[in-house]
Amino acid sequence: YFFEYVISTAAADKAQEPDYKDSKKWEVRHAYEILSFCYQFGVLLSRSSLALVKISKIEFLTFVQGVNFALWLLIDRYKFVDVYWQVPLMIFVGLLGGAMYVNVFYLLLHDATIPEEDRELCVNLTALAITAGITLACVFG
Repeated sequence: YFFEYVISTAAADKAQEPDYKDSKKWEVRHAYEILSFCYQFGVLLSRSSLALVKISKIEFLTFVQGVNFALWLLIDRYKFVDVYWQVPLMIFVGLLGGAMYVNVFYLLLHDATIPEEDRELCVNLTALAITAGITLACVFG
């Protein structure tokens, strides 16, 4: 969640040129709002996909989101990707984040190695970790 929230909040806002709010192009002036929508759209799609795709290798998704995080930091620093290419990249951020969320909770609720009496604790600890990741992302961003 740390990677995802730094990208979707701080990185999306800082990825444009400093004077982007003065641009004559509507899509450039509203880049942050457009990217926020794209992120939420990606999350919606992937959280709705559990019936079609179940991913058990969450660490792979985390690694890819980490690479994505590094890419967005570079975009923020060097401004080498315009808003038109940021749109599919942000949808991808949402797809990864939503997929991690829905698959982690699915695994917690259906993993045979977790004793039934520990499931609720596991879900609550995961929710706490998510909240901590979001909070750290806000501090970092």
